[in-house]
Parts: sequence; C-alpha cells; structure tokens
Amino acid sequence: FAATTTATATSAPGAYPITPTASGANLADYSVTSSNGTLTVTAGASTLGIDVPAAGVYGGTATATFTGNYSGTPVLSSSTAAVCTVTGATVSYVGVGACALSASTAAGNYAAGTAAATIAVAKAPLTVTAADASRVYGAANPVFTGTITGAVNGDSFSFAATTTATATSAPGAYPITPTASGTNLADYSVTSTNGTLTVTAGASTLGIDVPAA
Repeated sequence: FAATTTATATSAPGAYPITPTASGANLADYSVTSSNGTLTVTAGASTLGIDVPAAGVYGGTATATFTGNYSGTPVLSSSTAAVCTVTGATVSYVGVGACALSASTAAGNYAAGTAAATIAVAKAPLTVTAADASRVYGAANPVFTGTITGAVNGDSFSFAATTTATATSAPGAYPITPTASGTNLADYSVTSTNGTLTVTAGASTLGIDVPAA
C-alpha cells in the first residue's frame, strides 16, 4: 500500500484527498477499486508575542514588533490611554506609569492569537534655570528671568522666581530660586538651578551742611 496527497507542509488548513495505490506481483490479475481518504489540516497554534522596550520616558515613542507564529497582521491596542496611545505599531508615551499593551490576530493558517506586554514609562527631565540679576541697595527687586528646557508632547510652562532679598537687604549675593508651572508638570522630573541676585551699595550723596560765614 502507498498513498499520496496534494497537501504540503505550507498548505492552508482544510481537507485534502489521500489517494491510495497498491503494488505487487500479479496486480494485473485484479480489478482495482480505489477509495480516497481525507487529510484534514488544522490551524497551527499561535505563539504571538509583543516585542517592546521594558521602559520608556514621557514624550517618547516605541515601535512594537511581533514574534512567534501567527496569521495576518497583529492589531495592537492600549488599555491605559492616559499613559500610552497606539497608532498602528507605534506606541506614544503620553503619561507616566504602566503602559499596558495587547495584540490580537485573526485565525488563518494559525489559530487566533493574543499577547500582552507592559512598558514602565518614567518622568521626562525638565530643567528650570534662573538668570543672574543685580540691583543697588534700596531699589526694588527686578523682574527675574530664566529658561525652561526639556518640554515634550507640546507642553508649555511658565517661569517664575523668588529671592530672599528685600529692598533693605544689605549689599551681597542672594539666591534667585526658580519655579515652573503648567499642565502636565507632574509628568516631569524637575531640576532647578538657582541664579544670583547681586545687591550693590547705593551711591553716596553725602553733603556737609555748615554756615556760609
């Protein structure tokens, strides 16, 4: 007995005929009737996996790739829209925390598959730096200026600064302490760099008041 089929290792799931044959001495003395069998090819087990970084930073992105055996193009989604959003295979970090991802595939040559992954999204660095300033003793403090660097995702912040010096503080150096304010500031790890307010001695207007004669 021998048999063949049209199916190969890469034939899609389905039913394929098994065609039998016989061989041997005196076969010509027989009227042979052949009855086909059926080879049923079932879908392979899906081993879908999601390959993404274990950690990310607010404002960044990652591109997911998929591993294993599966059919078609996996559909990627996020259940934590406040932390990450998904467009195609691109993951955008829009918040801080655990980015929960899932992927699914439809059945084909492999059974329908699902997979999950998590990315830990950390705060983005933000630097707030106060510019140095100066004034004379007795004058009001100037309006302090500075810079804010590191904003991402279209965020914007307002700069402000304070000092311990008042109009009557003695000449010397005083710290200018900067702060930032704005939406999503909680998604940043803020580093502040003080400036220096230099108070200089006021101009002397000493006069001597004596009789003219």
